Amino acid sequence: VLNVSSMSRIDEYELVRLLQALDLNLNILPCYAHPEDFKKATEAALNVSICATHDDYFVEHLKEKYHIPFILRTIPIGVKYTNRWIQDIAEFFGMEKEAARFIDQEVRQLEEALAPYRELFKGKRVLVGGGEIRVVANAELLQYLGLEVIGLRAYHYDQFGDEMLGEQEAIQQIPFNVATGQPFEMANLVHRLKPDVYVGHVGTNAWAAKQGIPVIPLFHQSQLFLGYAGVFEFARRLARILRNPAFNRSLGQNIRLPYRDDWYEKDAFSYIDESNA
Repeated sequence: VLNVSSMSRIDEYELVRLLQALDLNLNILPCYAHPEDFKKATEAALNVSICATHDDYFVEHLKEKYHIPFILRTIPIGVKYTNRWIQDIAEFFGMEKEAARFIDQEVRQLEEALAPYRELFKGKRVLVGGGEIRVVANAELLQYLGLEVIGLRAYHYDQFGDEMLGEQEAIQQIPFNVATGQPFEMANLVHRLKPDVYVGHVGTNAWAAKQGIPVIPLFHQSQLFLGYAGVFEFARRLARILRNPAFNRSLGQNIRLPYRDDWYEKDAFSYIDESNA
């Protein structure tokens, strides 16, 4: 299993739990790994990616030099993509029936745990920003929890996003802002869309917070996000933020971003030059 800056150590524990339930032996590289673990890198029957944005070079190298097949399809965030991540691995090892039973059990337990939060999340509007694979997976997670995704901001876009984005009809008609940085576009979108919460990386969350929007990280090195346990932990943190947004409201009332009022009246993408498109 490849973790090239894509998950926390706590996330690793969850993925170990999921795959050990299928009696699979894991070696996780390179983050948090012991030097001895690298000696086993060429002994794997299969390499599994966590995030195509970070892992594609690593798995391609191991396949080219050591002929180890790999799975590079999605990130195990949310129920749909965690199910798929497990199913892809199980199919490779001929363990589809065992995986199906395990998934049914996990999803049933998760549904029971999420029941107290459903009413709070119902209809809440959310804007999501981050890496391409993570924002699409988080959009599915948020919709699963009952929130309405009203916009996505991806740092880049390439072929790895095509399958995930193409199969989610519910988010194909919303704004998809592909931009590394560009906080002025983000400020405009937040002003126009008026989300109830912004989900993004810690560094960019500050911009939405200064506009009075409650924010929650979509990744943090000390928190759990992946797998079924990650769904519950994210829901629990999100509920706490939505129940008490006073800090961000106060912040928005006392801070002004460095943009003129007329910028907020323009289209967020008005400075994009399409003449050479």
